[in-house]
Amino acid sequence: MKAFIRALGYCWPYRYRIVAAWLCAIMVSVLYSSSISSTLPLFRLLFGQTGVSVDAVSEDLPDGSVHTVHSVTLPSGYDVRLLPAGEPLRIDQEARVAHVPDGYRIYPGGLQRFVLQAEGKWYQKYIAAVVDRMPEDRARALTVMMLLIVVLTALRGIFRYLNESLVSYVACRSVLDLRLRAFDKVLRLPLGFFQKRGGASEASSRLINDAFAVQEGLQSVFGKVVTEPLKAAGCLAAAAWFATQIDPRLLLLIVVIGPLTAWLVRTFAKRMKRATKRQLQSAAQILGILEETLAGLRIVKAYSMEGRERKRFFREGRVFLKYSLKAFRTQVATGPSLELMATVGVALAVIAGAYLLGERIGQRQEYMMAFFAAMVGALDPLRKMTNINNRLQMAANGADRIFELTDAEPEAHSGRQGKPLPRLSRSIRFEQVSFAYDPAGEPVLHDISLEVSCGEVIAIVGRTGCGKSTLVNLIPRFYVPTAGRILIDGCDTAEVSLRSLRDQIGVVSQDTILFSDTVAANIAYGSRPAVRARGRSGRVTREEIVEAAQLAHAAEFIDRMPGGYDAELGPLGTTVSGGQRQRLALARAIIRDPAILILDEATSALDEETQSLVQDTLERFVRDRTVFIIAHRLSTVALAHRIVVMDNGRIVDIGRHDDLMGRCDLYRRLRDTGFEDG
Repeated sequence: MKAFIRALGYCWPYRYRIVAAWLCAIMVSVLYSSSISSTLPLFRLLFGQTGVSVDAVSEDLPDGSVHTVHSVTLPSGYDVRLLPAGEPLRIDQEARVAHVPDGYRIYPGGLQRFVLQAEGKWYQKYIAAVVDRMPEDRARALTVMMLLIVVLTALRGIFRYLNESLVSYVACRSVLDLRLRAFDKVLRLPLGFFQKRGGASEASSRLINDAFAVQEGLQSVFGKVVTEPLKAAGCLAAAAWFATQIDPRLLLLIVVIGPLTAWLVRTFAKRMKRATKRQLQSAAQILGILEETLAGLRIVKAYSMEGRERKRFFREGRVFLKYSLKAFRTQVATGPSLELMATVGVALAVIAGAYLLGERIGQRQEYMMAFFAAMVGALDPLRKMTNINNRLQMAANGADRIFELTDAEPEAHSGRQGKPLPRLSRSIRFEQVSFAYDPAGEPVLHDISLEVSCGEVIAIVGRTGCGKSTLVNLIPRFYVPTAGRILIDGCDTAEVSLRSLRDQIGVVSQDTILFSDTVAANIAYGSRPAVRARGRSGRVTREEIVEAAQLAHAAEFIDRMPGGYDAELGPLGTTVSGGQRQRLALARAIIRDPAILILDEATSALDEETQSLVQDTLERFVRDRTVFIIAHRLSTVALAHRIVVMDNGRIVDIGRHDDLMGRCDLYRRLRDTGFEDG
C-alpha cells in the first residue's frame, strides 16, 4: 500500500479539482442521508400519526347525550393543549399538560383542534414543523413528500455526475503522468534490466495493465472512498437516532456489528491482494507469449508449430484463469458476506425493538419503519465499499510493480550528468575489458585489450557466439564492462554523459528496427546531432534525406512506393523487405554523420547486386570515420585496415587479411568454411 500512497502524490497538481470533487461527494452523501431520513415524516403521513395536529369532532345530541364522532389514541410522552375552535395554531406553543393517557377523548364543545408537541427537543419541533406545513389532505401531502424525494434524488444525481467527472479527470491525468515517468525511466534503464525481467512484454504490462489498475484505485479513492463511507455514516447516524427513540439499548447492536464488519473486510482484503498480485504477473506472461508468437509468426507457420504455441498460450492462460477466478471469488464473496451481516444486524435490531417495546410498538411504528429504512440504506454503500477495497488491493499491487520499474537504477550519467565528450579525434582503447551478462555467471568477454585509431576501420570476425556483438555493444555503453574500461580520447566512457557519447555513434544492425512512421521520418530519425554540427536548429531538410537515401541505394524503391518519402511504414517496418529495411537503416546512419560507425552484419540481408552497390557507398562513407564491422563476407572485410579474430570471448589475433591467412589457423578455417559466402 506504500507504493499506492506514492501514486497519490501524482494527484497533487490537480488538488483543486480533488477538493471540488470532495465537496460534491459530501453533497451526495448529505442528499442521500436526507432522502433516507425523510422516511420518518413519510411514515407518519402514511400511518396517520403526524405528531402535530389532529382534528377531532364531537357534538351535543338533542337529548343532551354526548356523541364522539372521532377519538384519537396519542403516543405516550406527548403533551397536549386544547384550543378553542377557530384559533390559529402555532408550532412553538408551549405544552401545559404533563401527560396524556392512552385513549384520550375530546369532550363536547363543538369542533375543536388540539396540538401535539414535543417536550422542547429541537428535532421533534423540526419534524412537527415539516408535517404541519403539509396540506391537510393526506394524498396531497404524500404527493408533496414524493416530489421532495424526487428533487433530492435529482440533486444527488447532479452532484454525483460532477464528482465522478472531476475524479475521472484527476485519475486519468495522474496516471498519464505516472506512465510518462515510467516510460522515461524505461528509456534510461540498461538493456540488461529487461533481459532479467521478462523482456519488453513485462515493461508493457506494467505500463498498461498495472497503470490501469492504479487508475481505478485513484478513482475509488477520490470518489467512492469519500462518498460511500459518508453515505453509510449518515444512514447509520440516522439509524442510531431512530434507535434512541425506540430504545437506547438497540445501539449496542450497532456497536457490535461495526468491529465485525471491519474484521471481515480486512480478511477479504488480504486474500484479494495475494490473488491480484499473481494475476498481474500472469497477465504479463501472457502478453509476452503473445508478442513473441506474433513477432515470429512466419517461423511458427513455416515449422508448423501452431500447436505448440497454442499449448503454451493455453497453459499460461490457465494460470491466469486460476488466479483471476480466485480474485473474482474473493470479490463476489465479500459483498454478500457483508450484506448478510448487515441484514442479520437489521433483523436483530427489529426483533429486539419489538420485544423491548412490547405492546407500545404501535406507538413507535413510524420510528421502527424509519430505523429499518436507515439500516437498509446503509447496506448499499457498505456493499460498494467492499468493491472499493478490492480495487485498492489491485491498485496497490499495480503501484508496486510500476514503482519497481521507476525505482530501478538507470544507466550511469543517462541525463545531464557526466562530463561532455568532444568528437572523437585520437583513439578508442579497450583496457583489459571483461564482461558477463550475469555478474555471477560465466564471462562472455575475457581481458580484451585493443586500441583503434581515429579514422581506422576494424573488422571483427569469429564463430557464432564468440562475443563480437557484445564487444561493440560496450562502445555506446549498452552494457557496462564488469572489469576494465573503455577510453575515448583518454576519457573513460563510464564518466562521460551518455548523450555526448551516443551522439557520435551510428549503428546499423542485422536486426533492423524501423518505426511506424513515414519513410522520411525513419531516415531522419536521430539526425539531431548532425543538424547541430552544421550550426543549424530544427530538422534535416528533405534534400538531405533524399541524398542519404541515394547514397544507401534506397531511393529507387522509395520512389516506387505509393507516397514516396511520405509513405507510411507499418509497425517495425513490416511493409518493406529485409534488404530494404537495411538500406533505410544505412541511410539513417549516413544522415546522422557519426564519428563512430558500428556495422553489425549490416548487409546480411542484401543480394549480391545490392551488396556491391552498398559496398561502394560504404567505401566512401567510412572515410575519416572510426568504423567497427562485424563481418560475414570477405568483401566487407576488405574495407578494414585491420581484422580482429575472436574466439570464446578472447582476441586470438589482429592483422590484415593476407597476414592472418598466413599465421592464424582460425581465420583460415573461417574462410575455408564459407566465410567468403557469408
